[in-house]
Amino acid sequence: MPPYLPDDYVSVRVEGDRVFLEFAEQFRRPVHLNFEEAVSLKLALRSLPARVAAKAETLAALEEKIADILPTGTRDEVAKAESRIQVSALPKGLAAKIRELEGALRDKVEVEMEYFTASRDEMTRRRVRPYGIVNHMGEWYVVGHCLLRDRELPFRVDRIKSLRRLEAKFDVPPGFNIAKYRRAEMYIPSPRDEEVKIRFSPEIARWLRERMPPKLVSEQADGSLILTLRVSRPDWMVGWLLQYAEHADVLSPPSLRKRMQEACREVAGLYGAG
Repeated sequence: MPPYLPDDYVSVRVEGDRVFLEFAEQFRRPVHLNFEEAVSLKLALRSLPARVAAKAETLAALEEKIADILPTGTRDEVAKAESRIQVSALPKGLAAKIRELEGALRDKVEVEMEYFTASRDEMTRRRVRPYGIVNHMGEWYVVGHCLLRDRELPFRVDRIKSLRRLEAKFDVPPGFNIAKYRRAEMYIPSPRDEEVKIRFSPEIARWLRERMPPKLVSEQADGSLILTLRVSRPDWMVGWLLQYAEHADVLSPPSLRKRMQEACREVAGLYGAG
């Protein structure tokens, strides 16, 4: 949780063949969430595209646990806030493709897809062995071995025109790790994508600097940081940005700035009325 780092919460020491984990003092007591923290957590959960896929039940259970630990008055305020704030969900077509890919990945069967490559303005038909699915910077990607190119590649799911499950089976390479695809270089540009600029206050600049690719951040003289991204659906960022409250300021595009202002006013109004 900003502005702290993981080593502020957990320390590890090794003595001989024994490993000791020590947690920060605040973890010795049950977690108590206030109104703002609870709303931020629940909106962040609802902004996750995975809630429309196979993980929906897990996320719903987590939302229930958050509600269970809230005092009665706070729980009622959070319920009112949820009824008045809408976080953008995935289009149905995209959600269906993610579900189909998750099934193929689970059963280790190939898929055939019609895929649009924006850099070449070209539609191709490919057979792919899906190794993993990752959400990166608000976009869904399936990563797998492309038989057309004979190499491992990431494919943006929203650029798959059609998708068909095949019968051919495969094995995922032992060394495959989806984590290596959580990087700025995986970004696949499109003429339709919008540039988003967000200024983060000096209080959390250090925390973000250590988690974002250097090419995406710009240091400011006052210690703040400007994050620049290109995304196809800027609205997905509303839930993500709300967790930073006053520490995040949307500079562009105007449509996202307006949406953030509306969301903040709704939350502030409900909190003040409580």
